[in-house]
This record gives sequence, structure tokens and C-alpha cells, in this order.
Amino acid sequence: MSANDEANRIDASMFQKPLRQLAEVLAQKIKREAPGILSAPGFVCVDLHVLIRQAMYTYDLLFYLNADDRRDTDPYWKNAYTIVALPLVRNMIDCLYNITAILQDPAAKGSLWRESGYCKAFETLDDTENRYGGEPEWDEWIKKNREALELGIRACGLRVADVKDQKMRWPTLGKYIADRQPGGALTSHQSFLKSFMYGD
Repeated sequence: MSANDEANRIDASMFQKPLRQLAEVLAQKIKREAPGILSAPGFVCVDLHVLIRQAMYTYDLLFYLNADDRRDTDPYWKNAYTIVALPLVRNMIDCLYNITAILQDPAAKGSLWRESGYCKAFETLDDTENRYGGEPEWDEWIKKNREALELGIRACGLRVADVKDQKMRWPTLGKYIADRQPGGALTSHQSFLKSFMYGD
């Protein structure tokens, strides 16, 4: 290895485990303490906990795929795995966006995030019914999934009719960054995510 390569080498062991442990601590604190602190429905704390753990396990997978010992000793490891795993980095950025956006107004934004997911699930079931409805196996599958979805909504303390009537949807990260404030400015949160995402 050349001196230049050595200067550009990052020793991930310096931060890999501490960052993962910090994420685990945050996830557990949210699970245990947030319900008593946040003025929001209980499912918001659950969603924040799950989002942190999703990012954490994605982080684990990236290190697993790119570990030096795997590169050096696994005969089935390929350089291409590093490239095809890159979308997982975007997955972690989406988790960061969702968590920080929800925390700006946990009650309203946490509910919107959850309800948008339910709306998308209903749309998927409707689309499946339009394509395969009338076939007994599909009709039974659609019926069971629709009932399970409605049960999940009621278990959260939401009304199925209100969820179906929801007009607003959770914006994707790109749309969120692009939605300018009056006068064309970005909020500090939008600016942070824009810089984090695009490096400008």
C-alpha cells in the first residue's frame, strides 16, 4: 500500500461500534421514555423506534458487506457488492429525514407519516383488486389483507374512514427539499437535509 493510500484509509473500528451503540441507546430511550414526554399518539414513538433500528441494521449490513476480513478471506465476495449496496445509504438518509421531520411536530407529522403509509397500503390493495378481483384465491387474499389493515388502523386509535379520506400525504425527501417557503427560502431543516443529501 502506498503512502497516499495509507493517508486516505479510514479505520472504521474507531467509530463503527460506538455509533451503533449510540443508535441502540437512542432507540431504547425512545421506546421507554418518549411515550411519557412526547405529546403524540403512542404509535409515533413506536415508528420512531423502528426507524432508528432500521437505520441501525442497515448500517450493520453495510459494515458486514465491506469488512476487511470478508474482502480478504471470503472467496465469494465481489467488489460489485459494494456498488449494489449504495442505495442502502440513501435508505439511511431517508430514515434520518423521516425521524427529524416527525420530531418537528410529533403529533401532527407522526400521524401524517403513519396515515400516509396506511393510504398507500389501501391503494395497493385497490390496485390488486382491480387487476385480479373475481378470482377466488385473490378475493380471499385481498379480503384478509384489507381486514388486517383496518384492524391495525383501529388498534392505533385511528378511524378507517378518516385515514381513507386523508388528502395530505407524507412528502418524499426530494419533494420536501424542493418545497420552498414563501419568498423562495428553505427552512433550516430543509437546508440541512439538502446539504447532507447533495453536499451543497
